[in-house]
Amino acid sequence: MELLREGHAMRDMHSIVYCAIYARKSNEQRGVTEEQRSVERQVRHAREYAKRKGWIVLEDCVFVDDGISGAEFSARPGYMRLMNALRPRPAFSVVICSEESRLGRESIETAYTLKELIVAGVRVFYYLDDRERTINSPAEKMMLATSAFADEMERERASQRVKDAMRTKFRAGHVTGRIPYGYRGDAVLDEATGERLYVRYVLDPETAAIVRRIFARYLAGAGVARIATELNRDKVATISTRARFGWTSTAVRHLLSNPLYKGLVEYGKRQWKNAFGQRQKMGVRPDAEVFRRVDESLRIVSDRDWQAVQERAARLTADMIDRNGPDRGGAQRDGNSKYLGTGFFRCAGCRGPMSVVSWPGLAGRKERRYAYQCLRYHTRGSRFCTSATSVGIAEVDDAILAAVEAVLLPKVSVAEIVDAMIAEVEAVRPTSMVKKWRAALEDLEAQRDRLVEGLAKATTKVAAIVRAVEAREAEIAALRTKIADVEATRVGPPVSRAELTRRVRERVDGVRGVLRRRHMTEVRDLFREVLDGPVWMTGTRRPGDTRKDAHVFEFEGQLVEGVAFAGLSMSGQSHRVSFRHWKTVFRGKVAAAPAA
Repeated sequence: MELLREGHAMRDMHSIVYCAIYARKSNEQRGVTEEQRSVERQVRHAREYAKRKGWIVLEDCVFVDDGISGAEFSARPGYMRLMNALRPRPAFSVVICSEESRLGRESIETAYTLKELIVAGVRVFYYLDDRERTINSPAEKMMLATSAFADEMERERASQRVKDAMRTKFRAGHVTGRIPYGYRGDAVLDEATGERLYVRYVLDPETAAIVRRIFARYLAGAGVARIATELNRDKVATISTRARFGWTSTAVRHLLSNPLYKGLVEYGKRQWKNAFGQRQKMGVRPDAEVFRRVDESLRIVSDRDWQAVQERAARLTADMIDRNGPDRGGAQRDGNSKYLGTGFFRCAGCRGPMSVVSWPGLAGRKERRYAYQCLRYHTRGSRFCTSATSVGIAEVDDAILAAVEAVLLPKVSVAEIVDAMIAEVEAVRPTSMVKKWRAALEDLEAQRDRLVEGLAKATTKVAAIVRAVEAREAEIAALRTKIADVEATRVGPPVSRAELTRRVRERVDGVRGVLRRRHMTEVRDLFREVLDGPVWMTGTRRPGDTRKDAHVFEFEGQLVEGVAFAGLSMSGQSHRVSFRHWKTVFRGKVAAAPAA
């Protein structure tokens, strides 16, 4: 910290100090001008503060989060930009905020943020009380903890006030959240001032008709995937403007389970919490804690249709659980797939998943044809993906496995693998670790002895010295325990180089055998080890192209470092060999086989 203070002093000797601004407000204000918004006032006052200090505000370093709780950190884009600007070296030496609670209202995350800023050489100033936040001494750290605790308590009280206000709005029939599909918000204005008082639900005839259509199709026997495909084919407006890829099975399923369509309005069913700067879903509240009211003016479907839909959905779920087992939640998971590409292959065009699709066989044949195709194109059409390529699963699997084998096994020789394993084992051999721990133990004991000598002469700060001595004693005891545990553990004799070479060669042959046997369970397990990210499939055929030779996939993937040889044992310990230079890209091209 002394070096940081010296760095700050050197910087203050120069005539120019560049600074950034961070502003945040919890609840976004609507219906007011840009000038009146709280974050705008914070930025304006921060600029005035910088001007009085003679600092220069960097325009691209003004970070703002409007309408985001101080309990959240990773969900704040402005905050994330501020923290990312610290690497590799910040362009500013000062950050200006109105007060500490603007950085956050979660004590642990706020303290971490301040530590990151200060370690990066950035000073933090609050313009409301014209002071710099420093954490150089124990007293300052205690004040930071106290301030952060008070901010977090205020956030909890504010959260409770918001919940109480929202419950009051709910009982009065006002909108308390996102407006569901089939409705629109009708703003009620004050007759005298024209200001918006509240918003209420109103049926939207156009989208309400779509809701009735979805319920009718489901009752007629259509599944949620087929309904989503039909809606996308007919270019029906999506359930949200953020739904870039149109209707999905999940969106249809959620719509069919929303009780608002039978006139039952609910509030507080989902339970959330903010933990360590992240918003987390806790599940569904008990029925006794959920607020409900009936509003017949909002009914879109009858009770009879609603109940019939829920009964069919429950029956289908029960059948799926019987078929796939309760341990998988009623759904077939990727881990049990009989196809290589499930969960591993993705479309390079829309970045969506690839899926196995099928068509009836040629005339006179009963078997179906199976191929890989972009799932978004297949289920939602060319509006959402333009890759119409489909290539048989056998051709794709053979090409990708051959490409993986060609680059995976010859990349490093058996001798290189053995050398790397021996080096890594030596680095973590218990005798080597004990030597390091003993050196650290001697250093800690010397520190403790010096503190004890100082305590005998001290007249002030006695309590602080006692706490330091106790901390050293605890570290010394922990290290002695670790050393005793290692020395009491019997380690088998080292494996000879010849034996290790034999094991590595067996492992290499085993990997080669997995790739050549084509047993999907084994191959998929190997892919989980060796793949670094998805295999990207670029299709060459576009919608409307009827040429037979247009069905070509160009694929590309990347292998991680050395995991194919993980788990080999030496001296009774398992090690993952890491070849720093080994990160191989495999690529290739595969075309559809001509029809027989």
